[in-house]
Amino acid sequence: MAEGTYDAAAIVDAACRSLPIGNSVSRVPVGQSQVILLGFNTSRSFIVLQNSGSPLYVKLGTGAALDNYSFRLSPNAYASIDKWGGVVSVVRATTIDDVIVTEAY
Repeated sequence: MAEGTYDAAAIVDAACRSLPIGNSVSRVPVGQSQVILLGFNTSRSFIVLQNSGSPLYVKLGTGAALDNYSFRLSPNAYASIDKWGGVVSVVRATTIDDVIVTEAY
């Protein structure tokens, strides 16, 4: 691979294989309406979100909107969030695309 590029699926796969306790991986379709990806879970160690489509607006909490979000995840990018046991909500500006969600606990 060229410098500055990565294989997000391989990163998520490697992270999941090395988890000591447990994890779950799911594929969630997200469009122009807010979707709650994860509910409240104080046992959660970390989360990995892999965006497979158009820009994803992520909010640590409820109420994700195009003008109310914690961070924007670019197409084909991923984010790792450590020690967040709260709700995670997301929304997109356009098309419906999947988000791969890994939750470790």
